Amino acid sequence: MNAINVSDLKPDLQFKSDVVIDKTFLLLTPLVPVSQKLIDALNDWSFTQIFTDDAPAQNQETQKTVSLSEIETQSEEAVAPRRIDLSETESVSIEDITGESLNSGSPAGTSVKRALDIASGRTAPDVALQSAGAGIPNVSDTDEQRITLVKNVYNEYLKYIESVYTYYATNRKINMEDLSTTVEELCRFIKDNRQYVLRIQAEGRKENINFLIPHSLNSTILAIIIAMELRYTITQMVELGTACILHEIGMIRLPPQLYMTDRILTPSEKKVLFTHPLQTYNILKSIGFPLQICLGALDHHERENGSGYPRKLESEKISRYGKIIAVACAYEAASSKRAYKEAKTTSSAMIEMLRDNNRNFDASVIRALFANLSLYPIGSYVFLSNGKCAQVVDVVPESPQNPVVKVIAGTNGGKQEMINTANTDIKIMRAMDNKEVADILKYLKTESA
Repeated sequence: MNAINVSDLKPDLQFKSDVVIDKTFLLLTPLVPVSQKLIDALNDWSFTQIFTDDAPAQNQETQKTVSLSEIETQSEEAVAPRRIDLSETESVSIEDITGESLNSGSPAGTSVKRALDIASGRTAPDVALQSAGAGIPNVSDTDEQRITLVKNVYNEYLKYIESVYTYYATNRKINMEDLSTTVEELCRFIKDNRQYVLRIQAEGRKENINFLIPHSLNSTILAIIIAMELRYTITQMVELGTACILHEIGMIRLPPQLYMTDRILTPSEKKVLFTHPLQTYNILKSIGFPLQICLGALDHHERENGSGYPRKLESEKISRYGKIIAVACAYEAASSKRAYKEAKTTSSAMIEMLRDNNRNFDASVIRALFANLSLYPIGSYVFLSNGKCAQVVDVVPESPQNPVVKVIAGTNGGKQEMINTANTDIKIMRAMDNKEVADILKYLKTESA
C-alpha cells in the first residue's frame, strides 16, 4: 500500500481506493472527500500517515439521485438502478466525523468515529466495530476462532437491526446516515468473511427475538453476496443492503398476530398482511430515503410472472433491487422455521429455487445465489461417500455442485480435515435432514464440553 502524509492532505481530496489508518482501520471509502475536521482529528491524535492502494483522484461530479416525487409520474414502471462505474459513485459527506451530531437520533451511533477513537487508544474495540477492519478476523485464526469471532459480530448486527426497528417503533425515525455507514461496514465484513458468515446464518433463527430481525439480517447477507457476484458497486450494495434490512419494517404497523401466528389466515387477514410492502414504502418515503431504496423494499414480493404483490408487476417493471431481495427473502424464508411451518433443509430450499417451477424469480439472480452457496449450501451438514459426516464450508466456483467440506472430528473415526469434493473421489451422498442435523449439533456440543 502507498503511504500518504497527513500533512499533504487537503479538504475535498478524494481517493480511488479504501483509505486506512495503521493499515487496519477503515478511514475513507472510494471517492468520499477528505474534510478539514478529519485532517484536524488525525493531527490531534498524532497520526502522520494514512495508507491506500491508489493515488488521490480529482473531485468527481456526484451521481444524481432520483427524486422521490418522480414515482408519481412513472406510474407502474419501476426505476431500476443503472450500472455505474466506481468513478461515478455518489460522494457521501463525513465532514462531521468528529462532531456530536452523528449520534443524534440514532440507536447505534457512528462506527467511523468510533474506529478513529479505537485507533487512537481512546476506547477499547468492541466486537461489532471489528467488522469494519479488512484484516479482522485475522487470517492466522483457527477455523474455530474465526467462527467464534464472526458469530459475535453477526450477533452485534442482529442487535443493531433490532435497535433500528425498535427506535422507529417508538420514535418514528431512522438515522439514514448511521444505517448507511453500518451497511457499508457489513458489506466489507461479508466480503472478508463470506464463508463464515454463511455458515452462521445457516444455523437458523434465534428463538428469543422476533423472527423479523434474523430474517432481515440473513436476507441482507444473501442479497449483498448476490450483488457481489453481479459486480455491483459499493454504493449500489449499500443501497440494496439498506432496502433489504428495512424491507419488513412495515410489519410494525400491522397486528403481530397476523405474522406471528401458527394458524391459517382468513382471506381478509391475508389482504391486510399483503399491505406490508406498501406500508414499508410509505415509511421509507416519509423519512426521505432515495427512490431506488423505497422501490427495492416495495417490490420484494413481486414475481416475474406477475403473480406477486402489491402491484402485480411483471419482469421488466420490477426494480433490480426488488428482484434480488425477492430471491434472498424467499430462500431465507424457505430454509427457516416459522410459527406456522418447519424449515426446509438449505439443500431442499436451494433445489426449490433452482427449479423455480412457476418462473417467479430472475434467473440471473438465482444463478448468482447458487454460485455462492452451491447445491449443498454453505453451513449445511452432509453424508460423504466414504461414510463420514461433514459440514459444507465453501464453494468451488467452477463446480458449485461439489463444494469444500470439513469432516466432523470423531464421527465415523474421521479427523477434522478439509476436502474439496470437486478434486477427489469423495463425493457428497446426500444432505442431512433436520433431525439428523439436530443430532449432529447435539453431538458436537457434547464433544466440546
